[in-house]
Amino acid sequence: MGQAVHDAGCWDTCDADVAAVVVAATEGACVVDRLHAICAVVRHATEALSAAWVIPTPGGLPRVVAHEGAPPTAGLAWDAVPRAQASADGRWCRVPVPAAAPLPAVLLVEWHAGRGAAGPPTWTAHPVIRVAAAAAAPLLRDLAMRDGSMRSDGDASGIIGESPEVRAVREAVRRFGAAPFPVLIEGESGAGKERVARGVHEASARRAHPFHVVNCAALPDDLVEAELFGHARGAFTGAIAERVGAFEAAHRGSLFLDEVGELSPRAQAKVLRVVQDGEVRRLGENHARTVDVRIIGATNRDLETEVSAGRFRVDLFYRLAVLRVVVPPLRVRPADIAPLACAFWQQCAPPLGVRARLGVPLLAALARYHWPGNVRELQNVIASLTVCAPRTGTVDVAALPVRLQASPAVTLARARQTAEASALRLALERHRGVRVAAAAELGVTRQGLAAMERRLRRAAEGGPTVETGG
Repeated sequence: MGQAVHDAGCWDTCDADVAAVVVAATEGACVVDRLHAICAVVRHATEALSAAWVIPTPGGLPRVVAHEGAPPTAGLAWDAVPRAQASADGRWCRVPVPAAAPLPAVLLVEWHAGRGAAGPPTWTAHPVIRVAAAAAAPLLRDLAMRDGSMRSDGDASGIIGESPEVRAVREAVRRFGAAPFPVLIEGESGAGKERVARGVHEASARRAHPFHVVNCAALPDDLVEAELFGHARGAFTGAIAERVGAFEAAHRGSLFLDEVGELSPRAQAKVLRVVQDGEVRRLGENHARTVDVRIIGATNRDLETEVSAGRFRVDLFYRLAVLRVVVPPLRVRPADIAPLACAFWQQCAPPLGVRARLGVPLLAALARYHWPGNVRELQNVIASLTVCAPRTGTVDVAALPVRLQASPAVTLARARQTAEASALRLALERHRGVRVAAAAELGVTRQGLAAMERRLRRAAEGGPTVETGG
């Protein structure tokens, strides 16, 4: 009886909220904006912590299309299924979206701890939630038909995640792909710079032509010209046949210069000449060949600092950095860890005959880890799990390496480092990498900004973070 009274009191005032859902579903600049607006109404009407639209794809990797409030809990979002469910304590509920073909979808709503004790456990029957699910159906259908990133083959760029940082990267990839200019991708080792580069290429008009990768860090100085520009037969001892260089191999496509900051000064001069003239000259030949190549560079170094120190040519830097995108480290976007882990599991498990699923506690443990090796480290951990974990059932936390099983203590120093890293990254993005402007926004000098970067870099590498004189 008391529960019924509570339900009636909770729902008597929902007429205005139902009307607000209808308005949100019909007004807005685009479909995604309308889905966000519906989530906002649901949150307000039910006093929820978060509301999200989740698409469980046939490939086993559900995607959060839009959400308002806190990021959805990893285990709840990534285990989403198209049927009505609610937790016994009223902490969360999932409501299927009717006829959201070509993919099923659910509305996932979560509440604060303690809210369930006072609220009804039957949130799936709440009028605002049910109307929201119905109102979203045509929007999700329309979005799925027009947006290739909602098809079962995954995001069109291949960049997985729904954090604001990854959304910004995907938007940059989309916009940069349509432009003909060189792109410089910056980010820590293992953060996914090559995936971003491939996304730019696949979003461009050059997608039908080669995407050629050169690891600049692995090029010996005496072989740079032969690797990049090719050579004629007999050009030097051992040149028993002519060879096409990287620039010619990428003709009409894209050339990805990975770790471009590792090029020697001599190699930088050679690359600059090709970028300026659009011509290459093979070793042992007297005539130049015209090449049509889009350069995409990537680096884990601060090239502006390298330029200031005289280790990188300023003219080459400005040739490469026409368009710039910063790939955030995995530790600043924990909401992306679960979908990435699920994607890697779907890639690795089936070929080995593994039918087990990643458990919710395991996904939560992955989200707590700081991932110094970024996405590459996560990928390797998941690959290891497919070999060591059970073949069926649910993979639990005990299957993880020891370093991932324990939740690290959240110290004041770690919180400060995370806040500083986020503020620094956002300031640099807002000012397109101009450090003087970023330093002014942060209230520090250019030297102070450089000191902050050094301190954060040492912290990420596990070294001492205290600045010393000398």
